[in-house]
Order: sequence, then C-alpha cells, then structure tokens
Amino acid sequence: MTESSLVQVIDALYGASLDSERWSEALTRTVSLLGGVGGTIELHTKRPVRTMQSFHVVDLPEDGGTRYADYYHQVCPRFGPILRSRPADVLCDYQHHDESAMERSEFYQDFLGPHGFRYYLSGTLENDDDRLGIFTVQRAQSQGHATARDIALARKLLPHFQRAILISERLSLRERTLDGLMELVTMGVLVLDPAGRILLANDLARTLLREHAGLRDAKSYFGLADRRLHDRFRASLASMCDSSRGSDPPAPIVLSETESHGPLVVVASPLRPDRTWLGRDLSPGTYGPLALVVLHHPRPDPDLWFDALRTHFGLTRAEAALTESLLSGRSLKEHGDQQQVSLNTVKTHWARVRSKTGCRTQAELVRRLSALLPPVRQPDRR
Repeated sequence: MTESSLVQVIDALYGASLDSERWSEALTRTVSLLGGVGGTIELHTKRPVRTMQSFHVVDLPEDGGTRYADYYHQVCPRFGPILRSRPADVLCDYQHHDESAMERSEFYQDFLGPHGFRYYLSGTLENDDDRLGIFTVQRAQSQGHATARDIALARKLLPHFQRAILISERLSLRERTLDGLMELVTMGVLVLDPAGRILLANDLARTLLREHAGLRDAKSYFGLADRRLHDRFRASLASMCDSSRGSDPPAPIVLSETESHGPLVVVASPLRPDRTWLGRDLSPGTYGPLALVVLHHPRPDPDLWFDALRTHFGLTRAEAALTESLLSGRSLKEHGDQQQVSLNTVKTHWARVRSKTGCRTQAELVRRLSALLPPVRQPDRR
C-alpha cells in the first residue's frame, strides 16, 4: 500500500511540474503519505534579507498561510537548523528542539498551538547563498514526532520534489522571458501570416478583438469591421509579406472612437523569423513571411486593461478587485470594508495575489502594475 501511495505522490509531483494548478494535489498526497495534517512548499530569497518568494499550502486554517507568510516565518525557530541544512536533508523536531523549547516559543505557542499543530517533517529542496527551498508536513500534537518510516519515505520523495520544482521553474522562466514578454507590452500584439491568420496574440490583443467595435471577433483571423478598411489592410498585409515584391508596410489605420471605446491605431510591420520564436516553430519553412501587428489604444478603456491583466496573472474576480483597490491607494482593511468581507479573507486574497504576480509587498505590486497600466484614473468599482 505504501509503495503504491509513493508512486501516486511521485506522479502528482511531476504532473504539478507541468501544471502549477496541481501543486495542491501533489502536496495533499504528500501530507497523506507522510502522516501529517497539513503541508507547505516554500521558496525564499536570502538577499538582502530572507524573504518568502513563493508559497503553496494545503489543509491548514484559512488564515494560517497568510499569517505565516506575513510574519511567523520570520520568527520560526525551525529555520535555524533548516538554514544550516544541505539539499536533500530531512529534518524533524527532535533533532534540534525539545518540548521545553517548544513551550517557550512564540511560533509553537501562538501560531501552531491554537490549531492543534506541534511537530513537523521537512525536506530541503535547495539551499545556497541566494535561495532556500523546503517542503514541510505539519503534524498534530496527538500524532507525536515523525517516525522512522515517515523519514525514510520523505528521503525517497526528496529527489522527485527537487526535479519537479526545477522543471516547473524552468518552464515558468521560459514563459516569462518568451511568451510572457508579449504580455509586458502595454499594447495589443499579434503575429499574423499573409492570410491574416492569428498565430500568436497577447491577452490585451484578444481582449480588444472581443470588445472593440472596430475589430472583427473572427477567432482565428484578424479582421476590421469596416469592409473597405479590411480589404485595404489585407491587400497591404499580403503585399508586405511577399518578400519578392518588397513592399513597404501599410500605413497605420486609425479606427474611429465608438460609443463604448476610444480610437484604435493598427500598425503592421514585416516579421521574418529564421528560427523557433517564442517557443513555437514560426520559421519561414512553416508559415512563410509573417507580420507583426500592434493595436495601440491612445485612450484605453480601463476595463479592457484590467481584464487583460486578470487573464495574464490568472487572478480571480475577488483577487482582481483587491488588486484594483491597492492600485487606487486603499489599504487591505479599507478594501474589506468596501467589499463587506472579513480582513482574514482579504489577507488570503492578498497572499494569492502575491504568489501569482511574484510581488512580495503592496509597494512592489503598485510599482510593477503601474508600469503596465495606462496613465488613466482607475475606476472605483463597487
């Protein structure tokens, strides 16, 4: 039974390495296998000071993850031994804490105690001058210290945890530096073939295609609602992509302001990649010459921008609403009062926003997203 459960956990870990939404499943299976009641995966940066970079949590109290991320990881006495550990080390309480030390600890008494938690089993995923990575299984006081069986299973799991985290981070880095690069542009960006077929599009471009009255929502093809402009653009596009003719790019097209949206400028330029680009094979032998099309909104509709950002970072509506409030200068408490939800719920949403955006503080979130948002007053949505 144990061997079968171990294989299931390993399968879940590698599944999570390819799909970040599955980390909760992998961690839940790990907790069950190692006889715990809750678990976390933590990645910390060490410079200039130790700061939590990312955090996954399962089966802990609703506000536990937020309180830990906000404060208690900084006073956790387990971190002394953990920071001295080596990658692939397995640690548990009895190696460095006795019961009397736990009784005197703010972390054990004020954070773990009220929830019935006491002991832990942890594996060090990485530990160098720059970063620390660990997975931890929490145990109830009634369960006692980790057993020799639990420690042996944790040692078997550790190499798979390390590989899964490495795969996940490499895929995430590729997405941020390649496909993610298009999402950092504060304009709609598309790559078209000579027939106008959409090969790539960032989130803002897809939002504009759905929402702007001057564009056709043709799913797979880029088009303009005005037939005369559409035919002119398509002819220019085909001519521009024909390397034998060497035509100049078409002149920018300005789509008029509508009742619901401001004007939109459509700019196209030839693009002739000679290798795999943005993680996809866009070589001439595959598609022929291509065109890069930019959709520029001189006076953007704030709703369009927030919808695009919400899609890009994978925010829920509640998380997006909190993000808008923070960008507008509200505090967490003020947002909770406005939305009529508890401060603990707001803190939970804030922890998820930080995890999804990679921002550690409210100031960092405002600074990063302000660079992506257009210079307009953000709407006060109620």
